[in-house]
Amino acid sequence: MKLYYDYAISSVYFVDTPTEGFNACFLVKKELKDTKEVKYGCWDAVHIVNCNLKAAPKADYRVISTVMITMEAETGDLGKMTIAGSCAKTADHSLQLPADFGTKVDADMFHLKVIGKMIENNESILRNEVADNYINKQR
Repeated sequence: MKLYYDYAISSVYFVDTPTEGFNACFLVKKELKDTKEVKYGCWDAVHIVNCNLKAAPKADYRVISTVMITMEAETGDLGKMTIAGSCAKTADHSLQLPADFGTKVDADMFHLKVIGKMIENNESILRNEVADNYINKQR
C-alpha cells in the first residue's frame, strides 16, 4: 500500500468459508486535501477475494476490485466542480499448490503473494483506465 499510495488508510479482513477455502476483503482509502486546484480528492479501493480449495491441490482465486473516486476542484477557468465515479475489474486465477504446501511452504504467505499480485494487477488496470478516461475527456 505504501508503495502506491504513500499515505493512506487500509484494512484487511479474512473469514473462513463453510466449504474449503476463505474470503477476504482488502480496503484502501487515500485522501488528498488542498493541493493546487484540488480542494479534496478521495480514492477508495475495495478488493473482494475468494479462494476456493475444494479441488486441492488446485487453488482457484477470484478478485473483484472496485475503485471509487471523488474530486472537488476549483479553477479560474472552470469555477467549482465535483467529479465522482467508479470502475471495477474482476480477475480469476487457478494454480497447482506446491507438493510441500503447508509444510515447507507457508500456506498463508503463499496465498498472500498470489492475492497481492492479483490486486496489484487489477489496481494498475483501473488506475490506467481512470487516467485514460480523464485525459480523453480533457481533449
